[in-house]
Amino acid sequence: NVLLIRTDESVIVKPELSGGATVKAEIISHEKGDKIIVFKYRPKKRYRRKTGHKQIYTRLRVLNIDYREKQEDKKKKTVRKKATAGKKKDEN
Repeated sequence: NVLLIRTDESVIVKPELSGGATVKAEIISHEKGDKIIVFKYRPKKRYRRKTGHKQIYTRLRVLNIDYREKQEDKKKKTVRKKATAGKKKDEN
């Protein structure tokens, strides 16, 4: 899922709400991360457990990020700008 897109003009959060975005990527490799050691210990009880874990990762190369706004969204933006342009703030 694409959560944020930055263009020259603006920053778009949650682009799936306004047309969506697609990302093309290729898988380079599948790797294991560093080993994490888990050590459980209870004092005075002779209880000791040592286990380990390696997280598996997939290394990707992003080839292209494509985002196109829907025509409806562009129209809504221009209508909102026109609607707010005529209003004046109340002075107290």
